[in-house]
Amino acid sequence: MSGRLLTLEEICVITLLRHHTLIEDISYIPYRLIKSVLSKLKVDQLTKLEQTNPLIIFEDDEIWCDLIRRDVDPTFSYQYTNKKNEILQYFKRVITNYTGTSTYKNIDTETLKNFVRPIVTKNDRGLYRVPCRLVYEKMREEILEKDKRIAAKVRETTKRIQQEKNKIQITAMVEPVSGVSSRLRNKFLESKSKVFVDSLRESQKRRQHFKKNIVNIEKRVVERLAFGGQAGVSPSSTRCNDVTDNVRPQPVSIPQKENQSASAEADKKTTMIAQHSLPQKRPIEDPPKRKKSRLFGTSSVSSSGSCNIYIHQR
Repeated sequence: MSGRLLTLEEICVITLLRHHTLIEDISYIPYRLIKSVLSKLKVDQLTKLEQTNPLIIFEDDEIWCDLIRRDVDPTFSYQYTNKKNEILQYFKRVITNYTGTSTYKNIDTETLKNFVRPIVTKNDRGLYRVPCRLVYEKMREEILEKDKRIAAKVRETTKRIQQEKNKIQITAMVEPVSGVSSRLRNKFLESKSKVFVDSLRESQKRRQHFKKNIVNIEKRVVERLAFGGQAGVSPSSTRCNDVTDNVRPQPVSIPQKENQSASAEADKKTTMIAQHSLPQKRPIEDPPKRKKSRLFGTSSVSSSGSCNIYIHQR
């Protein structure tokens, strides 16, 4: 075989990478062995595995940096502070809050410094780098607070719109009784707003207009109002309709012979009209007779005038 044999460590890492979502416990495993596996995990699974091996939080800062760039801010860069005690207190709080870590509850600050010293170092400006795990938690809290403010603002806006909608009430328009006197009617209208009075008058006009346009259902006739009731109907048709409705003439019987003679005369007239209407053909004239020439013995076409030929001798 040309390829080299894989070591037991490499085989285990490959197996863990293939089934990284099924990992539940990483107790007593050094960070350098499972670094590639932890880089593929999400935040929730990573925090659960950290609870099984709390010492990893001092070494997996680069993994949290990748999570910030992947989930929150792609342009994230490391942050620095001059407050070293805040960093120490943060790591102590994280370790003591993990379940199953009773051995770390009574840890003192000096012992904690031994774990934190490799990662909490000063830069050229004398500042300490803030752990990316702490930065991720702060960013996540800010996002949650922002979402809560937006949700509260939406609820407040919806509530205000609903209150404004409830204030708008639609009341039925009461028409004054026709039997009351004009004085009481005017008094009634004076107590109402101008918009109410205008809408009332407009509704009365519309009602009066539609009362006039009555359709007779039995006769299926619409009473026309525009242009004196003559809109859409010719005057001759109305007169003829009035006459035909009252008097219907009886059909007149015509003898058969008279019908035949009348039809024959009509055919003759049509043929005569057709003959006169057709264009007349021009008469074809006879071609002119050819005359024989005395000189050549050939026939020549006679023209309207005489043709004289003269021969001169030299």
